Amino acid sequence: MNLDIRTWNMKQRAMLDYVLGAICFAIFIVLIILLKTVDVQAVGPEGTSVGLASMNTAFHNMTGENKGFYLLSKILGFAELSLVVYFAGIAVYQWVKGKSFKNVAHCLKAAGIFYVITAGLYVFFEKVVINYRPVIMEGKDHVEPSFPSTHTLLAIMILGSAFVIAKNLLTNVPLKRTLRILCFVFMFITAAARLLSGVHWLTDIIGAIFLGATLVFEYAGVIKHGIYLRTK
Repeated sequence: MNLDIRTWNMKQRAMLDYVLGAICFAIFIVLIILLKTVDVQAVGPEGTSVGLASMNTAFHNMTGENKGFYLLSKILGFAELSLVVYFAGIAVYQWVKGKSFKNVAHCLKAAGIFYVITAGLYVFFEKVVINYRPVIMEGKDHVEPSFPSTHTLLAIMILGSAFVIAKNLLTNVPLKRTLRILCFVFMFITAAARLLSGVHWLTDIIGAIFLGATLVFEYAGVIKHGIYLRTK
């Protein structure tokens, strides 16, 4: 009976994650619609337009550009990408040790799929431009696409998946809790640093947060659904 209750609870929690992910994605889509239709003004470099212009320009004028925060966001971005390499190393180790890809932890295999999806979204929004940056970056001749903030998106997806992976792979409870708290802390710091650096509009960060949350909730749902199927 206890096993049946735990299994049922896992299924319900997976469904909740799926629903939360769908809500975040709906908000993300609504934001895109607003950016293309509401208060659209040519306030960016080279006459580029941005939606919700009054709010975006007011916030950008308040923060300005800050190279310190920009550098911090770059460093954190590389550190977060190194986590992907680390997880890949663990997956390869499990594969070789177990002599079968089936022996790689489900959370790592699913993470790999979601990282590929995240990379695909990066390419997609480079081609399908919603907004351009509020500044021309140093060393660039023209303004670049900026929506959603890929640094923020990567931070949320990578650290969010690390949160789930730590829960599933670690047995040391204090270490698990500490690492999961750090995931949230560095997620917040990366998003804040990217916002305060002045190289994005406010809505670029908001969009990345909701798209990143979509991916993390769906990833968490997949993991819980997998646990439910194995214990069914």
